[in-house]
Amino acid sequence: MRESGFDPSNRFGALNVDIIHYAPVCLNTLLYVMEDDAARIMETLGDRPAASAWASRAASRRDLINRLMWDEQAGLYYDYNIRTRRLRRYDFATTFYPLWAGIASPAQAARVRANLSGSKPPAAADEHGGHRQPVGRAVWLGAAADDCRRRPAALRLRR
Repeated sequence: MRESGFDPSNRFGALNVDIIHYAPVCLNTLLYVMEDDAARIMETLGDRPAASAWASRAASRRDLINRLMWDEQAGLYYDYNIRTRRLRRYDFATTFYPLWAGIASPAQAARVRANLSGSKPPAAADEHGGHRQPVGRAVWLGAAADDCRRRPAALRLRR
């Protein structure tokens, strides 16, 4: 089932049919990484105008992710519902993507890490009135590694 791309969670509502109303934190983080990498590639190739354009796109996306998808109260990143202009407070492994990509500030990374030290994620109701589904404890606690804000060396572009 998962190999087909079907996500059995309720991350975007029942059967995920509300996906069309969301800006997912995972997709936007991956787009940021690609824009940042494109800027570095263009710089390496000596095309400074293109490098500047890609760097500007990446910086803009990073700022939007931090402004729209960071939940200061919960200390986690969530998907943003563009229709309701609210976060979907649904704990999912994608909350860690901005740490991996270097989008999160040191203070934000510390907040996420502080949330990981508890026995379970903070409890709250999501926008649909249901309880948030916690990420598996192994993932929740395992993501507390000190280097979670850095992309693996294999994914970093070498100059």
